[in-house]
Amino acid sequence: MDKAFRHYKQIVKQFQSEPNSYSQNDEPVDLRDNIQRDRKWYWKRVEGETYRQIARESGINDDDFYTSYKYTIREAINAYKKRVENK
Repeated sequence: MDKAFRHYKQIVKQFQSEPNSYSQNDEPVDLRDNIQRDRKWYWKRVEGETYRQIARESGINDDDFYTSYKYTIREAINAYKKRVENK
């Protein structure tokens, strides 16, 4: 798993150097934090936690979870899973 995680970090680092890797408020995005978050969420999901449980443990309230974070969590886990399975 560590090899896949390092590879995933390398891909994100390359992406981060591109001019399009900015948030909506024109702030640079530190994707390393997102990788660590995605990895944490991925392993919680592997251990059988639901998306809602993951959100609650991450400090996301139910209203925010149902309006936007459910999709974010699911997509982050799926993206990390693809990277892990490709290595």
